Order: sequence, then C-alpha cells, then structure tokens
Amino acid sequence: MTRRPGFRVPFLDLITKCLLLLLPTCSFAQSTGIQLLDDAILLHEKSNNPAAIPLYKKALEQHPENYQCNLEMGNILWETGKLDSALLYFDRAIKIDPSRVEGYLSRAGVFYAMRIFVKGDNDALKALQLQPASGLPYNLLGYSLLERNEYLKAILTLDSAISKDKTIYKAYVNKAGALMNLKRYAEAIAVLDQAIVIKPDYVNAFYNKANAYKLSGDYEQALTECNKLLELDNKNIEGFLLRANVKDDLGDELGAIDDCTLAIALDSNNARAYNERALARFDIQDNSEIITDCNHAIALKPDYYDAYIQRGDAYDNLGDYDKAIADYTKAISLDSTKLIAYREIAASVAKKNDYKVSLNYIRKGLQLEPDNKYLLVHKFQLQQVTGDLTGALTTLNQCIKYFPDSAAIYNYEKMYIFDTLHDYTNACKCAFACLKDGLEDGYDYLLKPQCAAYKKQPLMIAEPFILQSQKEFASGMFYAEIATLTKAIAILPDSASLYYNRGGGKRQLNDFAGAIVDYTKAISLRPKFRDAIVARAVAKTYLDDITGAMIDYQLAIKVDPTYAIVYNNYAILLQHSDSAAAIDNFTKAIQYNKKYAAAYLHRGAFYLTLGKKEAACTDFKKAESLGSDDAKVERLLNCK
Repeated sequence: MTRRPGFRVPFLDLITKCLLLLLPTCSFAQSTGIQLLDDAILLHEKSNNPAAIPLYKKALEQHPENYQCNLEMGNILWETGKLDSALLYFDRAIKIDPSRVEGYLSRAGVFYAMRIFVKGDNDALKALQLQPASGLPYNLLGYSLLERNEYLKAILTLDSAISKDKTIYKAYVNKAGALMNLKRYAEAIAVLDQAIVIKPDYVNAFYNKANAYKLSGDYEQALTECNKLLELDNKNIEGFLLRANVKDDLGDELGAIDDCTLAIALDSNNARAYNERALARFDIQDNSEIITDCNHAIALKPDYYDAYIQRGDAYDNLGDYDKAIADYTKAISLDSTKLIAYREIAASVAKKNDYKVSLNYIRKGLQLEPDNKYLLVHKFQLQQVTGDLTGALTTLNQCIKYFPDSAAIYNYEKMYIFDTLHDYTNACKCAFACLKDGLEDGYDYLLKPQCAAYKKQPLMIAEPFILQSQKEFASGMFYAEIATLTKAIAILPDSASLYYNRGGGKRQLNDFAGAIVDYTKAISLRPKFRDAIVARAVAKTYLDDITGAMIDYQLAIKVDPTYAIVYNNYAILLQHSDSAAAIDNFTKAIQYNKKYAAAYLHRGAFYLTLGKKEAACTDFKKAESLGSDDAKVERLLNCK
C-alpha cells in the first residue's frame, strides 16, 4: 500500500486555536504602580509569555490581594491554555473588587472557552450591567459566538463592539478570526490592518494576518508578515513556528528546520516546536532526526497524538513496521475519533502481509469517513488480494458512487473481477462503461467474442478512427488527424472529446479560429470541460483576443479552482494590467503545484520587472532546482 509522504497536521486547527486562546478580554497598557506587574504586562503584550509568567508570580507574591495582579495572571494562564488555573485568579480578582467589569469579562471568556456557556452568559450579563455603554462586553459576546462557531453572528456582535469603541483592537482581531473561519481571507486581512493601525506593535494581529495570507495560498506575503512579527518580537515562539510552517510550504525545508530550532532555543520544553521540526524534516527524509524530535515532543507531552503519528511514519519509512504499528496504536488509544492513525496503521500492517488485519483498520477508518477515497481504494485492493471478490465489487460500487469522475477506472477494475468470475455479461457491460467514459482500454476487451452484442454500437464503430487519429497526432500528421477525427465525429456527433481533439490538431496548424470553433462545440456539449476551456483561452491569446482569453481563464478557475496551469497562464496575461493580481495568480499556480518550474520562472521574471530582485532570484533558484534551464540562465544573468 502506498501512503502520502510526510503526514502534515492540518494547520487550520492550530490557527483556530490560536485565534481563540490568544485573546483575553482585558489588559492594562497604562502604569499600574507596581513595577514587576508593569514589566510583566509589557512582556505579555509582546506575547513573550514564558518571560512574563515568572514576573506575574513575583508580583502576586508581593501583592496577593491586588486586583490587577490576579486579573493579569488569570489572563496569561488563559492564553497558555491553563483554564482551570485561570478561573481561580479571576475568582479572586472578582472577590477583591466585584464592582469592576474586567474580571467578569475575562472569567466569562474562560467559561466560553471551556464551553460552559450558562456561566459565561451570566458573567457577560453582569458585565453589561456594570458597563452598558462599553464595547468590551460586546467584544466578549462576539468571542463567545466564535467559540460556538456562529461566525456570522459573531461578526455582527463584534461590529457592535467596534461601533461603541473603535479603539478595542482585539474586537478587530476576533472579527478577523470569524472571517478566517468563513474563509473570507481578504476581508480578514483588511480588518487586521485596522487593528494594526490602532496598535502597531500588536504581534497577535501580525500573526493572524500572516496566517490569513498562508491560508489564502499567498505564502510569500505570509512570510513577509512573519518577518514583521519577529522584528517586533524576536523571541516570539509562535512567530518562529508559523514562519517555519510557511517556509516548509515554500519548499524551504532547511529554513523551516532553522526556525523550529530557534523556537526550541527560546523554550526547550515546547513540545510543539519539536513536532514542527519533525514535520519539516519529512521532505528531506531525515527519518532518524524525525524520530529524535518526536521522542522529545512525546517526553514533554506524553499524550501528543500528532507526534506519535509522525514518529510512526518515520519508523515506517525505515521499514521498522512493528514500531510504527506501536505508535499508531498508541495514537488510536489517545483519540479513536481521528482518521489518520487508522489509515497509517493499515498501511504498515499491509506491508507485513497481514491483509485481513489491515482491512479491519480500514473498515474502522471508513466508519469515521465513509467517502475517504484512499481507504476505499485500498479496501477493494486488499479484498482482491484476500479473495473476497464480491466484497471488492461492492467497494468499487461505493467508489463510483462517491467519485463519479473516476468511474472509468473503477469500472475497469470491475471488468477484470467479473471476467475472473466468468460473468462475461457484466464484464462486457463494465468494459463499455469504461469506453464511454474515455478509457480506451475497455475497447480491447469488447473485441472478445463474448462482447459481440456491442460491436454495432456507434462508439465501437468510431473507435478505430479514434485510435488512428492518435497515431497520426503522435506522428505530426495533423491534416490526416483532422480528417480522421471528422469521420469519427460523423459517427459520434455528440462527443465533446472528439471536437476537443480536432481543435488540438487545428491549433498545431495555427488555425486558431478553427480551433476555437471546435473548442466551443466541445464546451457546449460538456460545459465543465476544463481542458477545452483552457485550450480555447490559449487559442484566443494567439489571436490577440486577450479579453476573451481572460474570460475563459476565469471560467476555468470556476470549473476547477485547483488547476495550476490556469493560474499561470492567467497571470501572464495580467502582467501588463494588474501587477498584484498577476503575482497572486502565479502564487496560486505554485500553491496547487509546488513543482511547477514554469510558474516559479515566470513569477521570478515578473518580480525582476518590478524591481524585486531578491524575490526574483529566489524564484529563479527554485525553478532551476526543479530542472528549468531557462531559470539557470536568468539566475546567472541577474543574481549573484
């Protein structure tokens, strides 16, 4: 069984956690009259929590009955996830002075984070009674709606907070959090910019802004924002880990490892830093060091699910399947609701040829996610190996149900199983389904005597012409190819693929107008024919119909938002009219195909025209590493 190399923890989960846990309701920026407390607050505001916590403790030792000391200690414990301890300090602060609103606001926030909504609502109502005109209670209520995943309501409530007091910068950050959860990244970035205007040194705003760029696929801008964050606070551990993650996305694994190492130097007890460094090592296959890092992470956090998965993957890569299985088993014992451990353990067990046990793990995984393509495909493969052909057919039918775009592949597998079972009627039926879906391997099977009933089907009559046209195309005989495809079209006038192929032949002969006619016909027959839409855009470009080409590229993006070539081609057209959009589209091309050398080359060349030589050279080097000779020339000409 094959598996995806280098398991990656979904970073969105980490983002969401940081957005919600790093936003205590109140913090005092003015002098408190207690030097230790002032120093702690200054470090706290810069998110240097490891240094701030000892100072808060010392301040409390000297002033145990001070309201602000207890409040701020509660806030920082809230930020660091120690919610039960935070409640104790908020309780004490409220007992010291029940007339002040901040303690109720913060305690309500912790209750909401703990999903104890009734108690949280009671504290929020008390805060509203104490300060009905303040925006702070509305900020808290917006935060609570974030915790309840009611993002649209959260945005409305946070807008109320902002309308009452435009200086509550954390309300902007919370609003941005809601927008990010709705994947409205551009809006989130704009809101975070407002927070930064109010408080230019608020590192959390830069952190979340970098995250928003990262989640939108603009890794270069995410890196820029990470750098700004670390300029403000060069000891910000979360900032280093975020930058490491961005660098890893950009293919700079060594840079990612360096940033994780810097985070570890700042806090050698940070389990996540070791785990992130292990993740960064996967692409360079440094399995022994991955294991070492995971050992550190697990020693610090014995219930660290992700670290067990990473270490298991490293053991699996080294062929030590027993240790891999032990780690995946431990992960399942920690959280049996997560799919990844079942998928990974099934793969390792299968490598030991224990197929029935592997199947059992796959079935458990499918209980969690019935439409998981990886598990379904490997399930039918293992069923074939173990001789359960009837079960394999059932699983293949599930594959067709969930993934109809790949039906031809699954029908092809069914064809062979039915043939093995001597069920030739169904075997021929599946072979014909393959042929109808464009998989020509089914044609050879249909030539067998048992499939004689299909020989008079138009598709079977046209198939020899289709095969002949393919040979003519491969030989560069484009006029002959066009003539042959015209014969096939006469038999199958509703075949979008035939018009598309004939358009390709015309394009080879520089008959772009004729190609556009055929591509347009193909699209009319199959409106979501992505490749035909892109091919028509290319033909329009050759005829200088730039507007028409742009419209087609926009249509192709709607049909398939993950198709890297579309973004690259669209960006090339945008270079003369919209520089920012061009860069954005080159970046998206790279996001969806990290080995797309041409996109790196084109973006680098465009950076050069914009005077961004450093960025250009980075792209040229990356394209060269991916095998681009043109990029090597550009690097030698323009870079040191």
